[in-house]
Amino acid sequence: MKYIYFFLFLSCQIISSQVKGDFSIEISNWQFAASTGSITNRITNKHFEKIGFSADLYFPFYFAIRKNDSLSKNILGDKNVTKANHVFFFRQYVSYVFNESKGNFAMGFGNQFSFGIIPKLFIDYELGISWSENLLSLNSSGLRRGLSFRHFVVLKKTLSKRFDVGLGFMHLSDGDFFSNKTNYDMTSLRIYYSF
Repeated sequence: MKYIYFFLFLSCQIISSQVKGDFSIEISNWQFAASTGSITNRITNKHFEKIGFSADLYFPFYFAIRKNDSLSKNILGDKNVTKANHVFFFRQYVSYVFNESKGNFAMGFGNQFSFGIIPKLFIDYELGISWSENLLSLNSSGLRRGLSFRHFVVLKKTLSKRFDVGLGFMHLSDGDFFSNKTNYDMTSLRIYYSF
């Protein structure tokens, strides 16, 4: 058994010596994201019936991990710092979701976890809490009044210092992820702009 522990310890030492990274708390620019796409309403089982919209504002401070000592030349608040060479970063956002019928909406906040795949290509996962209002009927969008959970998965590409673009899937419900009670699903195109 002691040989297994020794092997695990040695493996961790070899891996940690090969992958170098920097952890930092960074201050950057505010970022705004707008999404639009088709809504799938699981209550009426209608797909691509309506158009949904989402607007998110990302706060300018985040926790980041970068590869290859890339932070050694950057100071907190440096406007030349970009997220393009991050391996991972984590930040907060506020969101507003509504649909074309202008009756049902959700407002909330949450956390974004961004994982770098290759330079300038990321998978983002957003987990948040929203308050949903149903001003029309429940069947118009799949939302009902009350607290909802928001999940958003996005494949994002950095185009320039100011613009990113992504394809994503958003799920908004009161926790019944695999049921058809109250669910709002949106497949969307997303555009990001950094101020």
